[in-house]
Amino acid sequence: MGKLGDDDAARLHVRAFAQAGHECQAGQAGQEGHEGVETRLVTVPNAPSPRSLILVDGSGERTVLCHRDERLVLRPEELQRDWIVRARALHVDGHDTAAATLAADWANQAGVPVIADLDEIYPGVEALLERVNYPIVSRDFPRRREVASPAGRAGSRPPCTSSFRQSAYRTYA
Repeated sequence: MGKLGDDDAARLHVRAFAQAGHECQAGQAGQEGHEGVETRLVTVPNAPSPRSLILVDGSGERTVLCHRDERLVLRPEELQRDWIVRARALHVDGHDTAAATLAADWANQAGVPVIADLDEIYPGVEALLERVNYPIVSRDFPRRREVASPAGRAGSRPPCTSSFRQSAYRTYA
């Protein structure tokens, strides 16, 4: 699920989803596409869609510069439990952590595996991490987590472990 503005960028996204086999109109709930991926887009009137510029240095390290209107934040009350519990997997990122955490709770209760793609320490990311089965993190994420922790700020080194949720398949730490 995502939120877009009502601009040309949003229309481009809708066309791209349609080309991938997803019958999804901006402002409406999507349907399952031919590859089994369900999409849902919400249009926010008079808002620009998010824009990103990705810079890649000579070593392949990337930096993402982005602008996202605050009206595009996905809120927990905009989710529907049924969307999550019927899924075969839930993929979340570090943005909109309150909504992602609620969705992960519902997924966990239904036995749906949760995958998280994280690169920054956003507010609420620790609570989200506790609900993730399969974390995908940037090379610097563990260091950023350490620095962001109260123990890290006090100068002591917290253990380099995480309390990721135990899945039915195996435990990830």
